[in-house]
Amino acid sequence: MYMETVASASPSQYGLIASPGCVLDSVYKRGMKLVFRFELYDMQSGLRLTDRDGSKAEVSLPIGGPIQAVFNQRGPAGAVPPDAPWTWVAVWQIPPDYPLGPAEYAINVTTGDGRTGVLRPSTSGGAHPPQIVD
Repeated sequence: MYMETVASASPSQYGLIASPGCVLDSVYKRGMKLVFRFELYDMQSGLRLTDRDGSKAEVSLPIGGPIQAVFNQRGPAGAVPPDAPWTWVAVWQIPPDYPLGPAEYAINVTTGDGRTGVLRPSTSGGAHPPQIVD
Protein backbone atom coordinates (compact mmCIF):
# COMPACT_ATOMS: atom_id res chain seq x y z
CA MET A 1 0.00 0.00 0.00
CA TYR A 2 1.13 3.52 -0.82
CA MET A 3 -0.77 6.26 1.10
CA GLU A 4 -0.98 10.05 0.92
CA THR A 5 -3.11 12.34 3.05
CA VAL A 6 -3.87 15.82 1.72
CA ALA A 7 -6.15 18.68 2.73
CA SER A 8 -8.77 19.29 0.08
CA ALA A 9 -8.66 22.54 -1.88
CA SER A 10 -12.45 22.67 -1.83
CA PRO A 11 -14.48 23.66 1.24
CA SER A 12 -15.61 20.97 3.65
CA GLN A 13 -19.26 20.51 4.55
CA TYR A 14 -18.41 22.66 7.61
CA GLY A 15 -17.13 25.52 5.44
CA LEU A 16 -13.39 25.18 6.15
CA ILE A 17 -10.86 25.24 3.34
CA ALA A 18 -7.15 24.45 3.36
CA SER A 19 -4.71 27.04 2.13
CA PRO A 20 -2.80 25.87 0.25
CA GLY A 21 -4.86 22.86 -0.65
CA CYS A 22 -3.90 19.54 -2.22
CA VAL A 23 -0.49 19.35 -0.57
CA LEU A 24 0.78 16.46 1.51
CA ASP A 25 0.24 17.16 5.17
CA SER A 26 -0.12 15.42 8.51
CA VAL A 27 -1.91 18.08 10.57
CA TYR A 28 -5.60 18.87 10.02
CA LYS A 29 -8.08 21.10 11.82
CA ARG A 30 -11.42 19.85 12.97
CA GLY A 31 -13.98 20.64 10.28
CA MET A 32 -11.55 20.24 7.36
CA LYS A 33 -11.86 17.84 4.45
CA LEU A 34 -9.05 15.27 4.49
CA VAL A 35 -8.41 13.22 1.35
CA PHE A 36 -6.84 9.75 1.58
CA ARG A 37 -5.18 8.75 -1.72
CA PHE A 38 -3.67 5.31 -1.96
CA GLU A 39 -2.61 2.46 -4.20
CA LEU A 40 -3.11 -1.22 -3.47
CA TYR A 41 -1.32 -4.24 -4.90
CA ASP A 42 -2.00 -7.96 -4.76
CA MET A 43 1.26 -9.41 -3.47
CA GLN A 44 0.43 -12.87 -4.87
CA SER A 45 -0.02 -11.73 -8.45
CA GLY A 46 1.95 -8.47 -8.34
CA LEU A 47 -1.02 -6.69 -9.96
CA ARG A 48 -2.53 -3.40 -8.91
CA LEU A 49 -5.99 -3.67 -7.34
CA THR A 50 -8.70 -1.56 -8.98
CA ASP A 51 -12.48 -1.45 -9.04
CA ARG A 52 -12.32 -2.96 -12.55
CA ASP A 53 -11.19 -6.27 -11.06
CA GLY A 54 -14.02 -6.11 -8.51
CA SER A 55 -11.85 -4.97 -5.61
CA LYS A 56 -13.28 -2.69 -2.91
CA ALA A 57 -11.60 -0.54 -0.29
CA GLU A 58 -12.69 1.57 2.65
CA VAL A 59 -10.94 3.66 5.29
CA SER A 60 -11.88 2.86 8.87
CA LEU A 61 -11.32 5.29 11.73
CA PRO A 62 -11.67 4.75 15.49
CA ILE A 63 -14.77 6.99 15.60
CA GLY A 64 -17.38 7.10 12.85
CA GLY A 65 -18.34 4.67 10.14
CA PRO A 66 -16.06 3.45 7.40
CA ILE A 67 -15.46 5.76 4.43
CA GLN A 68 -15.90 4.08 1.06
CA ALA A 69 -13.02 4.59 -1.34
CA VAL A 70 -13.44 4.95 -5.09
CA PHE A 71 -10.87 4.27 -7.81
CA ASN A 72 -10.59 7.59 -9.61
CA GLN A 73 -8.31 9.79 -11.69
CA ARG A 74 -6.43 12.50 -9.81
CA GLY A 75 -7.24 16.08 -10.62
CA PRO A 76 -9.85 18.79 -10.19
CA ALA A 77 -13.43 17.92 -11.04
CA GLY A 78 -14.22 18.69 -14.66
CA ALA A 79 -10.59 19.39 -15.55
CA VAL A 80 -8.85 16.03 -15.18
CA PRO A 81 -6.22 15.53 -17.90
CA PRO A 82 -6.73 12.28 -19.84
CA ASP A 83 -3.30 10.97 -18.79
CA ALA A 84 -3.76 11.74 -15.06
CA PRO A 85 -2.87 8.85 -12.74
CA TRP A 86 -5.53 6.70 -11.10
CA THR A 87 -5.67 6.10 -7.32
CA TRP A 88 -8.08 4.99 -4.65
CA VAL A 89 -9.63 8.05 -2.98
CA ALA A 90 -11.62 8.40 0.24
CA VAL A 91 -12.76 11.79 1.55
CA TRP A 92 -13.23 12.37 5.28
CA GLN A 93 -15.15 15.37 6.53
CA ILE A 94 -13.50 15.72 9.96
CA PRO A 95 -16.30 16.35 12.47
CA PRO A 96 -15.96 19.59 14.49
CA ASP A 97 -16.13 17.55 17.70
CA TYR A 98 -13.64 14.84 16.67
CA PRO A 99 -11.11 14.17 19.48
CA LEU A 100 -7.78 15.98 19.22
CA GLY A 101 -4.65 13.96 18.56
CA PRO A 102 -3.72 11.17 16.17
CA ALA A 103 -6.43 9.74 13.91
CA GLU A 104 -5.30 6.13 13.56
CA TYR A 105 -6.81 4.54 10.47
CA ALA A 106 -6.81 1.29 8.55
CA ILE A 107 -7.68 0.31 4.99
CA ASN A 108 -10.11 -2.59 4.65
CA VAL A 109 -9.63 -4.32 1.32
CA THR A 110 -11.71 -6.95 -0.46
CA THR A 111 -10.26 -8.32 -3.68
CA GLY A 112 -12.38 -9.26 -6.67
CA ASP A 113 -11.98 -12.95 -5.82
CA GLY A 114 -13.23 -12.43 -2.24
CA ARG A 115 -9.99 -12.27 -0.23
CA THR A 116 -9.99 -9.68 2.55
CA GLY A 117 -7.33 -7.86 4.48
CA VAL A 118 -6.75 -4.93 6.78
CA LEU A 119 -3.79 -2.66 6.08
CA ARG A 120 -2.39 -0.25 8.62
CA PRO A 121 0.21 2.34 7.66
CA SER A 122 3.69 1.60 8.94
CA THR A 123 5.12 4.07 11.43
CA SER A 124 8.66 3.15 10.45
CA GLY A 125 10.54 5.77 8.50
CA GLY A 126 8.83 8.62 10.31
CA ALA A 127 5.29 8.06 8.99
CA HIS A 128 2.58 9.21 11.40
CA PRO A 129 -1.21 9.17 11.34
CA PRO A 130 -2.96 12.47 10.65
CA GLN A 131 -2.99 14.73 13.71
CA ILE A 132 -6.27 16.48 14.48
CA VAL A 133 -5.89 19.96 16.01
CA ASP A 134 -8.11 22.89 16.93
